[in-house]
Amino acid sequence: MRRSLRARLAALWVLIAVICAALAAIMLSMYFHGADVQIHAGQDSATEACAGFQSEYARYLAGPGAVAPPGRDFLSVLMDLLLRDRAGVEGGVWDPAEGFIAYAYPTYEGSGVKRDVPEAEQPRIATLARRSLDTDAPQVELHRGQREASIVAACPLAGNRRLAAWTMTRVPAALGSVYDRLLQGLAVLLVFVIGSGVWLGVLLHRWSARLTHIERALGQQTLDHLPALALSGEQELDRIVTALNEFSTRLRQALEESAKLSQQLAQADRLAALGRLAAGLAHEIRNPIAAMRLKAENALARPVGREGPALQAILGQIARLDKLLASMLAMTQPLALTWQTVPIAPWLTETIQGLRDAAERKQLALTLSAAVPAWTIDPLHLGRAVENLLWNSVHHTPPGGEIHVEGTASRDRMVLRVRDTGPGVPPEIKDRLFEPFASSRPDGTGLGLALVREIAAAHGGSVRYVEGEPGACFELEVPWHAS
Repeated sequence: MRRSLRARLAALWVLIAVICAALAAIMLSMYFHGADVQIHAGQDSATEACAGFQSEYARYLAGPGAVAPPGRDFLSVLMDLLLRDRAGVEGGVWDPAEGFIAYAYPTYEGSGVKRDVPEAEQPRIATLARRSLDTDAPQVELHRGQREASIVAACPLAGNRRLAAWTMTRVPAALGSVYDRLLQGLAVLLVFVIGSGVWLGVLLHRWSARLTHIERALGQQTLDHLPALALSGEQELDRIVTALNEFSTRLRQALEESAKLSQQLAQADRLAALGRLAAGLAHEIRNPIAAMRLKAENALARPVGREGPALQAILGQIARLDKLLASMLAMTQPLALTWQTVPIAPWLTETIQGLRDAAERKQLALTLSAAVPAWTIDPLHLGRAVENLLWNSVHHTPPGGEIHVEGTASRDRMVLRVRDTGPGVPPEIKDRLFEPFASSRPDGTGLGLALVREIAAAHGGSVRYVEGEPGACFELEVPWHAS
């Protein structure tokens, strides 16, 4: 299924948005993965520092020169020595009775030496230290803040006095410089997605509006008067507009040339038709005139009072000539149609009624089916065309045959079909079937089908012979005509 340019560009924008979302997800994953690594490293560092102080304190108590219990200065110096190689880690000792009795932060980067336990962290440190004493096991706690994550580790110390060592480190968290750069990258991606969507929407709107303008300009004109379209300002559209304008110019020139050629061809056709008509008319008139001469000579040669049969024959030939000339006049004079909206089924029933007697005399079955609503036609002339088609079928269908008249209609076309079970049209006259004097009957004038063609053309339709059908089948097509 072909998709429009709008659908394709929208799909492209969706693809861009999906790619940007994937990039954002990758960036977030990388950031949080890096933050998790730093937090794990901080937990390991704090835990190892606390365990190291616990081990050194136990070794000191087991030594021969141990002072029980050691003083605050000793504990601070021991903590300071253990933390010198651990950047960003601070620690101390907590006593349930006296609180914080030792503290060290040897890698503090501020001016001077930091000697005070962070006041904001003291409650958490004390709670974790008490928990380690109550459980007699090391404890670790992670607290995520807005700008950093703090990690506190506490472990119980051996000896008669209940003491707990603690260590703490901080890891930059969400609003650090890395996160700021991450937010900047995500903001750039978001702005790109929104901006590209807005730009694409504006572009599609402009293209759609200009294409609609071109479409309306073309739709309001007929083929013989295509407009010169104004340039739209879009390079690609202007190429199409220029090509359309050039095509309109060539089409106008071709139509003008075609009109001239059509006039010349119509004149040539008329002359050729007049020539064929004159030749046919001369042939058709010659036979009745010869017959009348012969009858007249016979009448003169007979005794007086016995001229009746000859005169009757002469009158018959005169009637034939009169019928021929009436048909000729009907073809040469323009048809003046009287349009009426007629229910087709009753009209066809009435039209074929006049031929039922002739059909019955030949033992022909004449049937009708018309599933057609009311149609706008000239009932008199179109009825004459249907009668001519039916007379042909009556003359050519052998006794015992069938003739069927059928009417069907689509949205804007009605087809009247006359089908019989006769021998069909002889091959030698198929090419000139609707020309005057084309007939396979010795007594036929060959003007009936020619008149049908003229009536169909006057209605804006056509008549055709349908080959491949058993017997003869003629279709008379009439378009819808507003009354």
